[in-house]
Amino acid sequence: MQFCTQTPRTSRATIEPNREPPAPPTYFFSTHAYCCEFDEGAIILDILGDSYVGIDARHLANLRTRVGNWPDSDRTNREAESPSSSESDSLIADLLRRGILTVKTTLRQPSSAMGPATALTPSSKEARHPIPLTHVAQFSIALLMVAWRLGRNNLPALLDWIDRRQSSIHRRHSITREDAVGRIASFFRLRSVCYTARRRCLFDSLVLTAYLTREMVPCTFVIGVAIKPFLAHAWVQIGESVLNDTAEHAQDFRPILTIDGGG
Repeated sequence: MQFCTQTPRTSRATIEPNREPPAPPTYFFSTHAYCCEFDEGAIILDILGDSYVGIDARHLANLRTRVGNWPDSDRTNREAESPSSSESDSLIADLLRRGILTVKTTLRQPSSAMGPATALTPSSKEARHPIPLTHVAQFSIALLMVAWRLGRNNLPALLDWIDRRQSSIHRRHSITREDAVGRIASFFRLRSVCYTARRRCLFDSLVLTAYLTREMVPCTFVIGVAIKPFLAHAWVQIGESVLNDTAEHAQDFRPILTIDGGG
């Protein structure tokens, strides 16, 4: 008698090695750290430490994997040279020591605003209009508030105030171009009496943002960075129009931090 035996089928699980799911991200950017990428690497802004940190491009593939809220990037892990494990661990340990990274889960950073396409500048006629007393009062309060906060090294609290106030403004208010230009014209005239904006773009942009925020005007505060050489710059936008700079100059910088209350 012949017996027919059927060769047992080998399951796919026995012929393919078990593939473990990728490990979840271990680290996260702190709420006061912001990052943007360039071809040459990345720049991290630490507003609590009032400092910038440069990251070489060869570390980016590792950081994209291990930092859970690394900003959205259209770049791929194509770096030709990869650092050793000890180098990467040393870099992460340094970022942890600085407080830039944390092991506590934090939210992903909002996408940066688009750079300005135009400039919103009052005409000479608009600039000669009488300044309303309400504009004088709001400018004075904004100036004192920014000077006091920065004098106490409390930039994060000021940015948090702008974010919260702009959030409510963006949901409830809109403004005409004429109204915006009138307020900006008042700001420029009042600024010329109180301080000069030359080499003080951060201070000027914070005062302008606080002034417009107190006037219930939706706006966007932006800090941008450039490399080769490294430069940082701040400006204010309404939509795609820059208010206290030229569009050509602002376009030289890549936004690393934007606050418009929309997120």
